Amino acid sequence: QFWRTMKISIVLAVFNEEKFMHIALTSLNEQTMPYDELIIVVDERSTDNSFAIAKTYTNKVFSSPAGKLTALQIGVSMSSGDVIITPDADVWYEPNYIERMAKHLANPNVSLVIGVSYHDGLSPFGNFMESIKAFIGYAFFKYGIGHNRVFRRESFLQVGGFNLNINQF
Repeated sequence: QFWRTMKISIVLAVFNEEKFMHIALTSLNEQTMPYDELIIVVDERSTDNSFAIAKTYTNKVFSSPAGKLTALQIGVSMSSGDVIITPDADVWYEPNYIERMAKHLANPNVSLVIGVSYHDGLSPFGNFMESIKAFIGYAFFKYGIGHNRVFRRESFLQVGGFNLNINQF
């Protein structure tokens, strides 16, 4: 199976997530398809213990200037995977999340996959609306917004990475 031969890097951008990080990181560590590398990039504006908590999960923890896209750009540049996954730090992921997302990249015409996830504390309707927002962002604005994306490193590099000139706040 093609997707099982890919090296997978998870890049997690964090901003004041000490109350929620364990939800995402625990669910990512309990995947049916393991990842090869975990990189956590903490926004310098964080005022909680996010940086210290991140260090309990991986030794690849970096600091970033303000902005989520900036943090993700740094994380991707520090990663080595063929496939990059950029989940949010406050979301629980189903045990087959990585496998479900990455398998679509077996098709050489697929460069980006956007999926749904479940925010802790949101109602089912709230989680549904988050999924709709991600779909609308891609379908109408042609960008992969949302709380979890999987993409090919080579495609990411071909488009020049994230657009850091937009308002990240």
